[in-house]
Amino acid sequence: MPPDDLKVLVFSSGPYGQAVLEHLTAEGFRPAGVVTTPPAPRGRGKKRQPTPQAVHAREQGLPLWETRKPHHPEVLEALRALKPDFLLVCDYGVILKPSVLALPRFLPLNIHPSLLPRWRGAAPMERSLQAGDSVVGVTLMVMDEGMDTGPWLLMEGWPHTPGQTKGDHWNRWVTAGARLFLRYLELFTRGKAPEPLPQKGEPTLAPRIRPEERWVDWGEDPEGLAARIHAFSPTPGVRARVRGKVWKLLRVRAIPREDLPHPGEGEPVRVGDRLVLGLRDPDRLLEVLELQVEGRRAMRAAEFLRGARDL
Repeated sequence: MPPDDLKVLVFSSGPYGQAVLEHLTAEGFRPAGVVTTPPAPRGRGKKRQPTPQAVHAREQGLPLWETRKPHHPEVLEALRALKPDFLLVCDYGVILKPSVLALPRFLPLNIHPSLLPRWRGAAPMERSLQAGDSVVGVTLMVMDEGMDTGPWLLMEGWPHTPGQTKGDHWNRWVTAGARLFLRYLELFTRGKAPEPLPQKGEPTLAPRIRPEERWVDWGEDPEGLAARIHAFSPTPGVRARVRGKVWKLLRVRAIPREDLPHPGEGEPVRVGDRLVLGLRDPDRLLEVLELQVEGRRAMRAAEFLRGARDL
């Protein structure tokens, strides 16, 4: 754990950053301050609400700035007055200008949930799983003016197998990110911090998830569809309209049709205690293993079938 006189200013807004920040404070880490984005419409009612990071900072009695413009002169002056030793950026969602990156006495750090330079950008978790990477992980890097292009300090990776979802890896992504950051500070205070190393290898990009990607395409390659469903499970989720209701598909399996029925595209069929959906491909089916029907909780297919009288 870093000494109390080592000041770290945290920039965070998204759910991954929220989980990492809360994990760090649970471990005894106390930021010098938190910068997050302003209140925005959230939830079903779309009422303007603060980010969870803002709520957490207030609960912890931490200095807080809610802004998308930390480079604004008044904000920058207030942040500079903290005399931070490090910045820690995790899922902030705003490109930081050079004036902000120059704030810390030592380094602006970033926890990025991929093995850079693979999956630079906004959706590294989802794109790594969607691509079927055999290894996923986290990088602690030094920020520069590019998008995830700075030199790296520490990495941690672990295996990914087909059928695992983003939810299956979530806790590992959170704990690994927090662990790398705390490990670096420990090494730094002992005078043994690793030197930043340039990223090596061919970069790949992780673009933001488009709205249309959140819906099933029944004509998509079945393995590709299954990978996308798992990459987006449980959030933001891949949905399908089935018999007038919206189903969020959480875990599936592409299977050969063989002697099973051939329902129309998106049509559900009960096969014993199994639930399958028809695809455009006449030789393949999508077996649903876990799902969430609108207005209901997530459940396994077998449980869903027990209450589905129309299947």
